[in-house]
Amino acid sequence: MIWYIVKRLAIAIPTLLFIALVSFWLMHIAPGGPFDMERPMPEVVRANIEAKFHLDQPFLTQFWIYIG
Repeated sequence: MIWYIVKRLAIAIPTLLFIALVSFWLMHIAPGGPFDMERPMPEVVRANIEAKFHLDQPFLTQFWIYIG
C-alpha cells in the first residue's frame, strides 16, 4: 500500500508542477500587463509596483515565487 502511494505521488507532483508551469507561462506571454488597464501612472510608480510584485524578476524567479 505504501509503495502505491509513493508511486502515485511520484507521478502527481511532477504533473502538478508541469500544469502550474504551463499556466504561468501562458499568463506570462499574454499581451499587456496587470496594470495596463489602470489609469496612466508615472514610470517611477509603475517601477515600484512591478518591484513590489516581483514583475521585474526573471521568468523562473517569478515562477518559484508563484509556487512558493
